[in-house]
Amino acid sequence: MSDAHDLIGDIEERIEELAEAAERSRKLVLAGRIAAWGGAALVVVTLTGILGLPPTALVVGLAGALGGFAMAGSSSSSLDQTLAEIADLERKRSEAIDGIGLRVIPGGRA
Repeated sequence: MSDAHDLIGDIEERIEELAEAAERSRKLVLAGRIAAWGGAALVVVTLTGILGLPPTALVVGLAGALGGFAMAGSSSSSLDQTLAEIADLERKRSEAIDGIGLRVIPGGRA
């Protein structure tokens, strides 16, 4: 019985760690999208000459756009893998709980 409780505790601990990693990945996806769209906007502004920015602004905009898209894509992939692992661990936790063989006590609290 103690082994099942330890297993469930270990699974729940790992789920919490993965949930934190998923939140970090979400933030990185958002930061990447902001960088990508900001870089793209800087490219457009530089090319149209609206603000009279120097050519280095074009290079910075291109780097921001490409780097942002790469970061968002990579973080999105990591987020998908993390969420899949969380779902698998939640299934294993549910199976472990079912395997304990808990009994319903008549007249007990729900």
